[in-house]
Amino acid sequence: WFVELGVSGTPTVFAAFMGVFLAYSLAMARLVAAGGVYVPDVSLSPRDLVTGLVGAARLSPGSLTAMALVQGPFVRIYKLNLLHFFLNDLKIIHAARLPARFAVTCLWAALALMVAIVPWVILHYAYRDGSLNFDVWLFRDAGDVEFGQLAYSLGAPEAPMAYLPSGLAFGGAVMAALTWLNARFIWWSISPIGFVLGGTWGLGQRMWASAFIAWLVVVALRRIGGLRLYRTVRPMFLGMVIGHLVMMGFRSLFDPVLGLRMHLAAWE
Repeated sequence: WFVELGVSGTPTVFAAFMGVFLAYSLAMARLVAAGGVYVPDVSLSPRDLVTGLVGAARLSPGSLTAMALVQGPFVRIYKLNLLHFFLNDLKIIHAARLPARFAVTCLWAALALMVAIVPWVILHYAYRDGSLNFDVWLFRDAGDVEFGQLAYSLGAPEAPMAYLPSGLAFGGAVMAALTWLNARFIWWSISPIGFVLGGTWGLGQRMWASAFIAWLVVVALRRIGGLRLYRTVRPMFLGMVIGHLVMMGFRSLFDPVLGLRMHLAAWE
């Protein structure tokens, strides 16, 4: 279908798009492994970055269409990116000293089951209960966003963003400086991860209040009892997180059998 869209003549566009996606994936994997962020996201999608640098007018309709088709299911919903989940799982496996071959086999088995079962479950409940009652973003908004943007680019192609190259250079310089300060000086307490997450949707809509409360609790524990008290209390908070995940897992199994419906907030 890439040949039918005319992308065969513009492989550079597709390579640039996938290169940006790979860089984003590696950065998000680092955020998950080092910062404990469950749902990372970026402020500028690969498609927006490519068109912002060269302009939509310089890209063929086939290239713009291919980017819209790939970005919708594979790029836009960043929490579905498997790389950061796999790397975080490998980190846990290493810390727990589990057999590496067995753990990797389980990861691949889980991936195979997900690919084999989840699409059929989604389609079944979408047809039975109505797709918009099941997932508004998946069945309506995602298509409107991607193909609405495609239609706009085809009808009135966007010009290159004049500030984007300098913005990328400045952001990279700031990130490099923060990373160097964080690694060089013990007294420097500002993590470079905060700079990356500062402008993202996830932090503004989902995480800032929880992160602020957690920071206050950690500061209070260290002020009162030092690292000893912090290490003593830490398992309790980990238990609260594990308990929440276990209960949600049980509910996902038993609620459909009992005819109940889980009321989850967006992106939970």
